[in-house]
Amino acid sequence: MLVGLLSVTVVIGVVIAVVVIVVIVTVVVVVVIVTVVIVVMVVFAGLVSVSHLTHLTIEVVVINNFLTAVVIIVVIITVAIIVVMVLSLLNIVLKIIIITIVVIIPIIIIVVIIT
Repeated sequence: MLVGLLSVTVVIGVVIAVVVIVVIVTVVVVVVIVTVVIVVMVVFAGLVSVSHLTHLTIEVVVINNFLTAVVIIVVIITVAIIVVMVLSLLNIVLKIIIITIVVIIPIIIIVVIIT
């Protein structure tokens, strides 16, 4: 009885952790894909405008490089923040699992002893 309850608790904790991790990874992947698409669009828009407006080539190239640099910096910062958040969330998830196990196991033992 006790082993059954214990294993169920652990399984539930692991399932929750896995779900949270999957959600976080999905969000990160989506954000990365979106940022890459934006960067590609910005660069491509720059190239198109360069080919159309040859007399404004220098200005457009400078603006394009500046935009690209800004976008790349923003992407790097965003990715860094996401990585930090994911790590801290994983940390929190692990703490929650440990706390749940530490709290639930004594309760289960007490319940089993009482019954």
